Amino acid sequence: MRKLCFAIIGAVAFASFASAADAPAAPRKGPVVETAPALFNWTSFYGGVNVGYGTGNAQGSIGSASTFGPFAADFDPKGWSYGGQIGARRQIESWVFGAEVALNWSDLDGSGAVSNAPGYSVSYNEKLHGTGLITAGYVFPLAPRWLPYAAGGISCTRGNLAIASKSVNRSSQDETNCGWAVGAGVDYAIASNASIGLRYLYSDYGDSNPNFLIGASAPGVSAGVPLALTNHRISLNANLLW
Repeated sequence: MRKLCFAIIGAVAFASFASAADAPAAPRKGPVVETAPALFNWTSFYGGVNVGYGTGNAQGSIGSASTFGPFAADFDPKGWSYGGQIGARRQIESWVFGAEVALNWSDLDGSGAVSNAPGYSVSYNEKLHGTGLITAGYVFPLAPRWLPYAAGGISCTRGNLAIASKSVNRSSQDETNCGWAVGAGVDYAIASNASIGLRYLYSDYGDSNPNFLIGASAPGVSAGVPLALTNHRISLNANLLW
């Protein structure tokens, strides 16, 4: 009887050992691998609004009438502008290329005395300006939501150039001038579908050459005015991903 009991106990112990040996091993926990967040992509269509402050450099020579010899004027316009822009960007690896058109209403104005002609003054008031720009930027891996860029293209301005004195009625002429523009800026993505930006732009419009009729004694006073304007703007854009 004792031998039978020992035999049963041995058989149960052997079966338990065999069952434990056949059981699958518990899975080992490996190191947790954290995936890096996806980089922000600047590829998008966008549109928005902007406000800026501009300054100008206008130093013109006026002459050609028999009563007046050549004389010069220095009048630097300055003031605020506001408007809107639309554009598109395409990101290729770390480079971002784009195109943008913008139209702004502006109130840049300035006036200055005319040298060699006491009592005369010349003034300029910009009403509109528009730009068409190509941009190229670079995204740094450690700051994917920042986009510094350079810009260049064409710029056009519409303004009024006038000459006046106490004894002669004011004579003015609206002028539209186009030239080249170059600048730089930086945009920051505040969300996947919105960004804000700062930009500096320099525009050179060449010479404005109106012909003033300021009186019977000087029916044809012409002006040659090299005009250059700078604009500092802040913008807000809504982005539509491709």
